[in-house]
Amino acid sequence: MVDLRHGDSMTAPSNANTSGLENAGHIVWWKAGGVSYYPEGEAFTVSKSCRVEPLVTAASAQAAIDAEKAKVAELEADLATVIAQRDSHWEEYLAERQSRMEHGAREAGYLDIIPKLTHRATVAEARADRLAKVLEETRSRVREWPIGDYETCMCGSPVASHGMGDGHSPVSQGDHAISMIVEAITEALQQETQP
Repeated sequence: MVDLRHGDSMTAPSNANTSGLENAGHIVWWKAGGVSYYPEGEAFTVSKSCRVEPLVTAASAQAAIDAEKAKVAELEADLATVIAQRDSHWEEYLAERQSRMEHGAREAGYLDIIPKLTHRATVAEARADRLAKVLEETRSRVREWPIGDYETCMCGSPVASHGMGDGHSPVSQGDHAISMIVEAITEALQQETQP
């Protein structure tokens, strides 16, 4: 569409709604070529060989645009208000829901149980750490200590030739190692049975 201006007037599309705008005349586009301008109130003949577009004042068109922009701004402000109210109501709902859940839990005694469960979890974690330490130490002892040596006494003498003159009863290195491992496990188990 050609924007053909006449002073402060401008063309509008032939299918445009120009209600509320100030008409300044008409532009006639001839299929054979050429354009005719007819001021508002001047009669002219329309035929199939032309296209007629209303001519409106630029001021009225701008006023209509400004009015629509104002409506859009108003709608955007209303939408922002609605969104803010929705968010506020949602936060209030969540707070109320949380309050009801806490109240219900308190009434049922659940909130009193939480510290006890937390303490139990802490104690269980400490026990698990102790047992893990004992297992790691036991594994190291099994790998490193002479568990299979039942022929050598802890003093270094052979068990078979050990006598009263050695000043002690013979204890093989294997027996001593097993005894120490059992003692460590027993101590760990005794700690587990304590409250």
